[in-house]
Amino acid sequence: LPDEKEFISSEGKKKKASWFSMAKNRTYNQVMNSLEDLHSDLNSEITSHLAKAEILFSRELIELGFIHLHAAKKTALQNECFALAYLASEREYKVKMQNYLDQKNFTQLLGEQEKIFALLNNAKSYYILAQKVYQCYLIHGVSFKKKKSAVIEEFKRQPLLQNESMARSIEAKEYFHLAHGFLYGMVGDYKNSHYHTRKRAELYFDHPFKINNNRYAYLYVLNNALITALYAKKYDEFKTYFKKLDEIRPNLKHDIEKKTAFYMRN
Repeated sequence: LPDEKEFISSEGKKKKASWFSMAKNRTYNQVMNSLEDLHSDLNSEITSHLAKAEILFSRELIELGFIHLHAAKKTALQNECFALAYLASEREYKVKMQNYLDQKNFTQLLGEQEKIFALLNNAKSYYILAQKVYQCYLIHGVSFKKKKSAVIEEFKRQPLLQNESMARSIEAKEYFHLAHGFLYGMVGDYKNSHYHTRKRAELYFDHPFKINNNRYAYLYVLNNALITALYAKKYDEFKTYFKKLDEIRPNLKHDIEKKTAFYMRN
């Protein structure tokens, strides 16, 4: 589409060309609606909004661009996609700076970015720690030897693993329980290992967005809960986990998810 200023200039009279702004906005709305992503996963939905915002910004349709940018940020925050939420917030700040818009709220936007960045860092810290514990588990397995137990105790003294309240998001809490589940499992404490594995599963039960975001991860969590319940002799919990599995099976889309669910049920 031609640039609005060039069109008005060529027409000579702004009033005569005033219809162009309305037509341009209507056309771009139709274009945006046609840019629906073929995939239905959450990241695609958020990045689709971000892409639409960039197209609109490039055509100087700032307000329409902000609609998509705000939608991306809202969805990202609701679903703890902190990296994408930070990207949306940062882009909003830069666009407003470049166009001298809403300058009174610049400090508020920077504060928002700071909070999102802190949540992102907190979740990443727990993720890295949980991965380190998992690697330790792969190396040592279940062991009662003093040397290996010393490694486990060192992990347990990590400040992030002292109190769940230090985990500031659902994602961070998940990694908190994942790490503890492996640590207790390595010393043969199946009761506490299952406690943390069950708490991890309950995070998914209580926050369905996590299931929708990654069904395969949810199946993995259910599978771990079944295994640790077996070792902890919590046989009464099997019914709950199999019920949850049966509830999710009709919503599984990919072959690997369906095969995993079939394997778990049989």
